[in-house]
Amino acid sequence: MTYELNEKEYDDLLTNVLTSLQLVILKRPSATLYLPVEELNNQFKQEIKKHDTSTKRQTLKNMLTTMTDNLDNNLLFDIDLIFQYDLKKKTILDYKTLINKSRMSVWRGDITNIRIDGIVNAANQGLLGCTTPNHPCVDNAIHSSSGPRLRLECKKIILAKTSPNLEIGNVEITSGYNLPSKYVIHVMGPKQRYGTDEGERILKLCYENCLQIAKDNNLKSLAFCGISTGLFGFSPKVSSEIAVGVAKKFLKENPQFELILFDVFKESDLHIYRSTIETLK
Repeated sequence: MTYELNEKEYDDLLTNVLTSLQLVILKRPSATLYLPVEELNNQFKQEIKKHDTSTKRQTLKNMLTTMTDNLDNNLLFDIDLIFQYDLKKKTILDYKTLINKSRMSVWRGDITNIRIDGIVNAANQGLLGCTTPNHPCVDNAIHSSSGPRLRLECKKIILAKTSPNLEIGNVEITSGYNLPSKYVIHVMGPKQRYGTDEGERILKLCYENCLQIAKDNNLKSLAFCGISTGLFGFSPKVSSEIAVGVAKKFLKENPQFELILFDVFKESDLHIYRSTIETLK
């Protein structure tokens, strides 16, 4: 994508894209309308025009988070222009700056701001991304930064399956689209309620499967989020020991792999992972 928007074009495109998305919503078979579609959509457009650019962008983020509709290529192209404009405003970390002798590193920051071959998404069972606006999960962050093409590719994967779910421990790989990473590896992690031994076995399998699919697709660098930490109940210490242990074995067997990066959210987790890497290296 070579065309770059200026600020005025960006704001105008936000208005047009929001209006187009609202039209998609109004044309849903389940929609209950009190006025003709065209009239309702025009009212929406006039209202949107009153808002500033940041409010429009937040509205777009919220709308896309909740939408699983198929979108036409022209609309997807315009949305990509918006996302590419946003990407150019971000400060991006290049994974090559973190390569070291151990080929393992830990970084505290937004996983959607890393230029790397692939990032790991702690996906939900439906694979379609979090549909709760502004939810603080990594699934929401990744889909919100990648754009709707990511959800549409995930939708194709699910529709092609016998079971409409991503099974626990299984992985899928998609393009990164408007992310600085080339690929996204989606994995459904276990919850701690499975019992300590069984849960840890499945969590280990998650890390192994992510690295295997990365290798199968010729990736040479991968950033992990904290799979199954947070709401799923695994402590950062236990998770780090499993993750670093799997990574160490994989790197020993795959000398062509350049970097496994562990992305963390909290300062305390940064220290935990650094300590685990130092202890297990």
